[in-house]
Order: sequence, then structure tokens, then C-alpha cells
Amino acid sequence: MTGGHPQPKRDATSGERHAMFLDETEVLDLTGYARPTKQIEWLRREGFAFRVAADGHPRVLRAHVFRLMGAQETAPKQKTTPNFTGLSKVA
Repeated sequence: MTGGHPQPKRDATSGERHAMFLDETEVLDLTGYARPTKQIEWLRREGFAFRVAADGHPRVLRAHVFRLMGAQETAPKQKTTPNFTGLSKVA
């Protein structure tokens, strides 16, 4: 933990961050604004759900952004094995 905030988990193989919320740089990239008040105006105008934290910065769920931007979630493929219990033995 740094500054009282937990660090986002990183994927061991790719180093990819798995944070629940966009960080401040990502909100800047998304909205094009550095000031939190302008970011909030943009998020409202564009229909993004968010909450304002105690520090005045908007908190935007990463999954919400992916959905609104058209990302398709893919479920992990489950391994299946055949069920042979219904087969009867041939004498």
C-alpha cells in the first residue's frame, strides 16, 4: 500500500493491471479534461456512470467503460469431458 491506497493487482504473466476503477490518467484520457469538474461534466454528458470520491475526483468502473465502449466480454472456455455413464455394456 502506498498513500493509504491498495495497489492494483497485476497479472503475473503480462504485468497488466486489474484495478476496479480507472486511474486519474485513464479518466483524463477518456474525457480529455484534467480538471475533475470538467471530467464530471463530460462523464454526465456522455452517459457514463460514476461516483465522486471525497477528494472530488470521479471514480469510474473499468467494466462500465468497457461495456459502454462496445467491448465484448468472453467467458473462459470450460473444459468438458464426455459422460459415459449413460452407455450400457454390450454383452
